[in-house]
Amino acid sequence: MKALTKREWNTGFGLVAAIATGLSIGVAIAPAPVQAQEEEVLPPEERRGTTVLRRQHPEVDPLGIRLGGFMMFPRVEFEEQYDDNIFADEEAEIDDLITVVRPGMALFSNWGNHQLRLDYNSEIGRYASNDAEDYEDHNVLLFTELDITREIQLQASGSFALGHEQRGSPDDVGGEEPTGTQTYSGKIGYQQRITRYTVRVEASKAEKRFDNVPAAGGVDIINTDRDRSEEAINLRVGRRFTPEYEIFFSTGFSRERYKERVDQEGFQRDAEVVSGAGGVNFDFSGVTFGEISAGVQQSEYADPAFESVLAPWINAAVTTNVTRLTTVKGFLRTAVRPTTIADASSFSDYSVGGSVDHELRRNAILSTNISFNRSDYDGIDRVDNQLTYGLKLKYMMNRNAHVNVGYNYVERLSNVNGSDYRQNVFSVNLRVHF
Repeated sequence: MKALTKREWNTGFGLVAAIATGLSIGVAIAPAPVQAQEEEVLPPEERRGTTVLRRQHPEVDPLGIRLGGFMMFPRVEFEEQYDDNIFADEEAEIDDLITVVRPGMALFSNWGNHQLRLDYNSEIGRYASNDAEDYEDHNVLLFTELDITREIQLQASGSFALGHEQRGSPDDVGGEEPTGTQTYSGKIGYQQRITRYTVRVEASKAEKRFDNVPAAGGVDIINTDRDRSEEAINLRVGRRFTPEYEIFFSTGFSRERYKERVDQEGFQRDAEVVSGAGGVNFDFSGVTFGEISAGVQQSEYADPAFESVLAPWINAAVTTNVTRLTTVKGFLRTAVRPTTIADASSFSDYSVGGSVDHELRRNAILSTNISFNRSDYDGIDRVDNQLTYGLKLKYMMNRNAHVNVGYNYVERLSNVNGSDYRQNVFSVNLRVHF
């Protein structure tokens, strides 16, 4: 029997995924014995902290596999995408079909005390006509929490991720294939409640590595000068005045240390950041809840060519269950983030957006989201404005199969020539889980 070529395998695999998903959609749009829900406010015992997407659906939720004192939830997703601008390019817009497979698994303890959790997520993408863009991403996370007493908890986590830079990222070096990344990270935390006070301390460290990639002329683009370690320590002290809200203060210190003292442009990119903020955490009967904080962030850089940056720091996220069937979320964030773009030390990032999730039927949810992001770079004259919009329909067929149909739109407007782009992505997804 003749062996399939890679192109034939990709195309055949895509057809199988599309046919399987298409059959599922046929079942999804057929009449179902699930009646439309009535608009009503949830009673307090059902609604606290529960949103439309996170609400339990016992008739269609996976049961999992019991393994002694653990529960395992294996899953796999098959998705077919159409992307009309795979390189996020302003002029040469190239479209393609992408077949994506996402195997994954969650394993967690169901003990009375303490907690242990293992998560594995992966995403394998195959392009029908541009196989140099093919990718395989993997992520493993191990988390544990020890209940020392009812008031004291210790947490620790470690993760390893293989990923790739998105073509729309300003830091993308424009190689013949996406830049591969490796990230090793660990975190430890301590939390203690003392009457109405809560004290939380966290320390983390991450190592990031970037692969060299081939360029158009046959030489490699060297990315080793982007390799770095990131360390951070954060302290948060809060006081709960009523069951509905808590006032807190937080402060943190972080630093970046690059593997190479000087990058290819001649800059020293080591940096240190100090931040402080105050805020409020609130939960009004689980109907409206969230957290709002504001403060300042001071960034200092090793290279004398980079000026220090003092900027506001805001992190606000609010969720409200308008009715039993509708959840509305909103967020506002500002921060200074690092970059490896030539001549720039960092950029001030401003993001605002929201989402609406509405339960059409007990087993069908319609979701939409929109966000606006502004990136103002320090050290160079560059400002990027980006609009993102998404729409998704989720149909939960039964305990073992869910179908998602989605659309995403991204538009970036920049004052740098050649950096604008528009991108439309349509997707059909079949998720199988146990």
